[in-house]
Amino acid sequence: MAWIIGARIRNVTVRTLRMTHSTLSPVAIAISPTSASVQTSKTQQFNVSVDAANTNVTWQVDGVNSGKATHGTISAAGLYTAPMKVPSPPRVTVSAVSQADPNKIASAIVTITAAQPSLSITTTSLPNGQVGLAYSAVLVAASAL
Repeated sequence: MAWIIGARIRNVTVRTLRMTHSTLSPVAIAISPTSASVQTSKTQQFNVSVDAANTNVTWQVDGVNSGKATHGTISAAGLYTAPMKVPSPPRVTVSAVSQADPNKIASAIVTITAAQPSLSITTTSLPNGQVGLAYSAVLVAASAL
């Protein structure tokens, strides 16, 4: 019990409220390109600009840091590598998440397409063409896939 100017006070609770105020600069983030079409196993470079004191970002593919093999991966430098097979659906989201403010995210849509096989025809021997002489040759196609 405490006595204040002759008054008796019971059950006094004293609480201290401490408030701090910090001024955070707003963070702006942008990614380029904002969309891309990438063939399986090929790469696409993404760039990010962050308007903040801390310009570091965490790269994600479909919400997974650095991505995963089934949807593609992305390096710390923003180089996206498409998966070996086209996923279903064939679109993924590549995102840069600001480390200064994880609520600030810039995203791009990537459409993954099947790589086109490269075809080359190589002949080992064909006779010189002569008028009136018929000949045939067997062609074998080889693919890089």
